[in-house]
Amino acid sequence: PSVWVFLDRATRDVTSTLGGLSGSETSLGPSVAGIPVLTLVLAYLAARFIDSRRGGRTAVGLSLLWVVVLAVVGWSLGVTLILRALDAGLDLAAISPPGEMPVPGYPASVAVFLPLVLFAAWLVPTIAVAAGPASGPRARPAPHRIPVLPVVTVSALFTLLAAWPAPPSRSSMRAPVVLFPEHGKLLGWEVPSVGVEGLDRAGMFGLLPEYLKSCGIEARRVNDVLSAESLGGLVVLGDHTDLLGSRDPLNQLLEPYGVSFRFDSAFTPGHWHNDAGFFPGPLTRGLDDADNRFQQSTGASLELRGDAVPVATARWGFSDAGDHANKDNAFLGDYIYQAGEPLGDLPVVARARHGQGRVIVFGDTSAFQNIALPYSWEFVTRTLRLATDRGPAVPSAVPLLAVAGWFLVAAAAATLGGTVEWAWVLAGTLAGLLAAAALPADAPAPRGGDRPLALVDAAHFNAVSLDVWDPKALTALNVNLARNGYLAIVDRDGDSEPGDPALLEAAEIFVSVAPRKPFSRSELDRLRAFMERGGRVVVALGWDDKAPAGTLLAMAGLDVSAVPLGPVPVLRKINDDEIFRRLQMEPHFAAAWPVTGGAPGRDEILYASGDYPVVVRRPVGRGSFTLVGDSRFLLNRTLEEEGTSWQGNVAFLRRIFEAPASLPVSSQALR
Repeated sequence: PSVWVFLDRATRDVTSTLGGLSGSETSLGPSVAGIPVLTLVLAYLAARFIDSRRGGRTAVGLSLLWVVVLAVVGWSLGVTLILRALDAGLDLAAISPPGEMPVPGYPASVAVFLPLVLFAAWLVPTIAVAAGPASGPRARPAPHRIPVLPVVTVSALFTLLAAWPAPPSRSSMRAPVVLFPEHGKLLGWEVPSVGVEGLDRAGMFGLLPEYLKSCGIEARRVNDVLSAESLGGLVVLGDHTDLLGSRDPLNQLLEPYGVSFRFDSAFTPGHWHNDAGFFPGPLTRGLDDADNRFQQSTGASLELRGDAVPVATARWGFSDAGDHANKDNAFLGDYIYQAGEPLGDLPVVARARHGQGRVIVFGDTSAFQNIALPYSWEFVTRTLRLATDRGPAVPSAVPLLAVAGWFLVAAAAATLGGTVEWAWVLAGTLAGLLAAAALPADAPAPRGGDRPLALVDAAHFNAVSLDVWDPKALTALNVNLARNGYLAIVDRDGDSEPGDPALLEAAEIFVSVAPRKPFSRSELDRLRAFMERGGRVVVALGWDDKAPAGTLLAMAGLDVSAVPLGPVPVLRKINDDEIFRRLQMEPHFAAAWPVTGGAPGRDEILYASGDYPVVVRRPVGRGSFTLVGDSRFLLNRTLEEEGTSWQGNVAFLRRIFEAPASLPVSSQALR
């Protein structure tokens, strides 16, 4: 990260200067400026220059000049030229009506193709040099054989120090205590509750202490704020465009640590799908570009000074400047990339040290909110544990010196040795990277606290969306689990098993919606044992997607027949609001199929349409297996979304989640 900070500042200074001279006003981060690609091109040309005879170096020099000229043109006018070329092409083809965005996220989604354009242009001289007339390698003395072990060891050590992820010390292994302010402009400690429906009414941070407690972290709410140095750590959550006047107080708090909030929104063309950049280390382990665990949304970008370094960035995003006149919409900008707005590699999570204290700053609060915690709990708990760690810090100069040392080793291997020595340098580098990645991440699995755990399956390529607000997402299911006293954990890691064995052992409920990957024998054995000791399994699927779950259904002895019931009950167009309100108080299934295999006197039919059971619960040991013959029933669009809910489905879910012994057979059964 320290190397990145230096590179980012240098790149922005150069591109801003060139943009000012050309009038384009561009300010580019290293990724958008194509610095990674440029590094490879320059390394190749340098290698060709070293290995060429004196006469062959002219071509390499001309190629280098071509690369530099293209870099200057690309960094000063590249974004403008790309956008104008696209506009001209679309106008010529009459594809996009005037005034409309030609592609989603335009123009930022097009501007970020600059590194690809530069790569294609830089590749021309590179290929020309490679395919040019052979000048023959210059005569070289017999290589000196460098001992293998020192080469591998030193290159691995320098790589490890350069990528050192600051693993947790023993102090973070203890049960940490986290203090939260009792009151604040962005704070709300509500939890999902019965009678308060709609995802926008699920509360802000009320479930956060519950998740922390389940992971062995004590959470307290206090009225005063202590410094990072005296307390051990400081985690600061902010938001976009000075939301509720939070920017100035937070910037004053963070002044000693070299981090500040910009008056902007870090907006990405793909809405944080394949747009984020993560710096490797225990804090970011497991995060991915699908934004499932990171849970970043609209938040501010961060300005870094001194020893502050980024943890995560908006790699392909831009700094959408706030609008002081837009009071009705939280001072947000226009979400359209404008000349002069920084483009690419915007820090959105950063860390710093102050004395023995650690400071971690988030430009957005989303990952800590109730609806996101079922996905982000591991990232959040890891963050707070790292913040409480008072272990010794690695001086910021160490990574820079390590990079310089690695280049010295590489240069020595190239000068004194040969191909074999280079291979050992690369082997040592790989070993160092693997060692850095293997350092402990320190994120204990939840064990349950005041709320029992509910494990929500996302490890079997389920036919659901992991985007929180998507109509096909599981967010409403997670909120309803919380409303009924559970902590939902979305499990994405069950490769050959249904998630972490410790999670399943600690859970009381396992829910799977339309799994598209078959359950293995070991998974079935563990789920059977889970039910035998009192666990409850809930599966929702239809006949059209039951094939991958065949072994799971066979274990339970239930099935879904090929009789499409469609919407149950059928809702005709109703103009009377009172009648429609009464209908909303009853369960409704969007795409129902009959459940077969039920045994009268043994199984509970919780819902049926005429003579067709739709929801059946079968006792298994001290637990149960519930089959819902509708793969859409547990999704957002059927349960609740922002500003709306189907109250009958919300109430019916309460019956599904309750223990079997307390449930009578539904009055809807076999009417």
